[in-house]
Amino acid sequence: VNNVHEFLISDPDDSQNFNLLLDTESITYRDEFTTTGNGINARMGQIFRRSDVLRFGISFKSPTYLDLTEEYTQGVLHNVAGLNGTVALGDSLDGEGFFSDYNVTTPYVVTLGGMYLFGKRGFLTADVEITDYSSANLSSSADLNTNFSAENEAISELLDFAINYRLGAEVRIDVLRLRAGGALFSTAFKEEAEEYLSVPDLQLNSLTA
Repeated sequence: VNNVHEFLISDPDDSQNFNLLLDTESITYRDEFTTTGNGINARMGQIFRRSDVLRFGISFKSPTYLDLTEEYTQGVLHNVAGLNGTVALGDSLDGEGFFSDYNVTTPYVVTLGGMYLFGKRGFLTADVEITDYSSANLSSSADLNTNFSAENEAISELLDFAINYRLGAEVRIDVLRLRAGGALFSTAFKEEAEEYLSVPDLQLNSLTA
């Protein structure tokens, strides 16, 4: 219940004519967040054929440069039972925000690969992927009050190279094709970041104790 009619009362003796306790019929909370933008990157690669059964390859994916804009809308619409039916309090669009012109540069990726052919019986492939996560970067235009210096410093201090390995094979038996593969992914965090990674576990232990 909500007392919303006090401002209507000019004579305390007439207070009995007003229903000061109004029942809430519904409360609607609206929270919208939209990110729009554009990005650009480049990919290039080369395959080297050493023989009919052995091939090597190398590829490079440049950093992706993203230009992003974020907008949000928040508000509360409160419907109460008034004297003449439902009364709406508030506006579901009463809070709007705009955060524009910030940029994200993602890490570059280098991939080395090889394939060995067993004639018509199948093949074996192996790839090594190297990503420098410490090269990621945030920046903004002059109209914003932040230059992301703290965020970029954290990226440089806590992130490092990550090396991922992938192995795959195919065996051909008449018209059948049997395939298998596996991958090993390494972490992008340096040892200095372990204290940050352990925080969620500590919070979980404190909640369940």
